[in-house]
Amino acid sequence: MTVKARIILWDMDGNGEKWFEENIQAERVELVQRIPSGENNIQLSDDIDLLLIASRVIDSNIVKLLDNVGFHSDRVVFIYEMISWYEKFDLAVFLLKDNPGGMRRLLFWYHECSAKDYCSCKAEELTFIASVDDKVIMPTMMRDGQVWSADEMHLFYKLAHEYYALRDDTPGYFLDLGANIGTTSIYFRKKIDTNVEIIAFEPDERNNKLLQINMLLNGLVGEAYVEAYGLSDRRENKELYYDENNPGGTSLVRNSGGTATEVPLISLDEYFEESGLDDAKIKYIWIDTEGFEPFVVGGAMNILKKRAIPLYMEFNPYWWNKQGLLQTMVDHLREAGYTKYILIQEYMEGREAIWPVDSLVAFKDVGPNRLWDIFLIKGEI
Repeated sequence: MTVKARIILWDMDGNGEKWFEENIQAERVELVQRIPSGENNIQLSDDIDLLLIASRVIDSNIVKLLDNVGFHSDRVVFIYEMISWYEKFDLAVFLLKDNPGGMRRLLFWYHECSAKDYCSCKAEELTFIASVDDKVIMPTMMRDGQVWSADEMHLFYKLAHEYYALRDDTPGYFLDLGANIGTTSIYFRKKIDTNVEIIAFEPDERNNKLLQINMLLNGLVGEAYVEAYGLSDRRENKELYYDENNPGGTSLVRNSGGTATEVPLISLDEYFEESGLDDAKIKYIWIDTEGFEPFVVGGAMNILKKRAIPLYMEFNPYWWNKQGLLQTMVDHLREAGYTKYILIQEYMEGREAIWPVDSLVAFKDVGPNRLWDIFLIKGEI
């Protein structure tokens, strides 16, 4: 007779029961209690092995609520989080189904990687190597079998051709500003627009070396410029904070508690002036610099004002506003001729609205974990 684990399922987001049915071996579980979404009067049985919580957001309110009802992390798993399961590895292996792309296989992959300094992942016929410290991008690609932000890149391409005069057969530069290990620029060049040449900027030494390796692994040596600069509105040196758990979140703004290293910065305008490269060949710009975007745009004004270039960037209103730069960013965009934007997450949910760029300031009071992506549109629509 199989021993059964006594489980409580707290379905905070309303998707927990479906996830439970698809991923948990029901014959190995005694489901003691189900707590539906929106339930406020929480009473938990103490005689259980595990409390499963269906929530993608792990904030202080949830932690406080667990403390109030007497539950602590040693018996709690957030079902969508690989690290949460990994901390209960033996029980996870016992409970989880062996689904293709499922959490169980992801845990074994991560377990194998954990004894190494680096791990590899193949997704959509592309291969990437990253630090084993990465608990965000690589595990997600391994789980989903899809390159990080692939859907967003396809949408960028679609919108760029809809709102700008682009031709597929025209060569040009894809600028990857904050390139990390290269998932964005490599995928875009190999799978979306094969006529682009990559110019990738990544100032962190560890990420930059991995970026170069991934270019090599995916056959792009000689078809990409990989630069060790960070981008700003001036030439200077500045401390870069390495995020140990998410190297893609390494930032010139946020002190993530990781290692601080001084790195060289340059403006995009100055880079093109000194490199001899023709800025007229810029075909797309993708910016993800973890809150430093206002400085990056401020240092590219000459280029952005001269011509219509499709511009996609992470929208990080909390950190922009915290630096006093949210209105400055709006002013930069208007000066460069970008008058409207599409909120990418909204568009992907079926709400295809175009907003005036001035409305970005309406996000000034959001918290630090609220991030979006925006596609900028030049001129009047």
